[in-house]
Amino acid sequence: MGSFRLILLGLLVAVIQGCCYSRPSHQCSNASKNTAALEGEINSDIDPYTEDSIVILEALIAHIAELREQGDIDGALSLSYSTENRFGSDPLLLCQRSSILESLGRLDEAEVDGRKTIDLWPAGYVYMSRFYTRHGDNIKANQMITRGLRDSRVLDDKQLQAQLHFLKAKHLVEKDDLNEALAECQIAIGLVPAVKVTLLGELKKLRMTISQRLEEKDE
Repeated sequence: MGSFRLILLGLLVAVIQGCCYSRPSHQCSNASKNTAALEGEINSDIDPYTEDSIVILEALIAHIAELREQGDIDGALSLSYSTENRFGSDPLLLCQRSSILESLGRLDEAEVDGRKTIDLWPAGYVYMSRFYTRHGDNIKANQMITRGLRDSRVLDDKQLQAQLHFLKAKHLVEKDDLNEALAECQIAIGLVPAVKVTLLGELKKLRMTISQRLEEKDE
């Protein structure tokens, strides 16, 4: 996997975790291509399954992000759809477009793109669980967590497991099921060293909150 692909994967993870991400402009010279040049690449005869096409796809995804940052939402969406038509569905592209559509209040469309991501990359379970939580649908949010923890792709990824157990713990706290929430926190923390430092910090903070509430109940 190329270095810029890893950067874009980082972008997707950042969106999933609800973090702010700013793509360094020096990371890929292709990203500086203007829209007309990139649209020319879309209309070229290049095989969409070659290494060269992946480079072009990455440049297009980066440029879509630039258009969004510049406030050209219509341009970003238009380029996103034409890119998918040319190169097929890509988890980065779908997650990026889902985020744009969500910001516009077009939640049904955002949901469709977000759910498509799951088939292509299992981190989509985390993204969609957070999506549903943001919009008050805790039933669907929990369904995403349950499905994710049963998915063999997630079982091969301790980082994703930890994130899903963390989200499950937060939902259990909301239901005041503190003992179960504490158990979920312990499971996630037990996945160290796979858990990133930032997530580990969130987990320990949540565990402390749960423990304090349990002590208050015992008094």
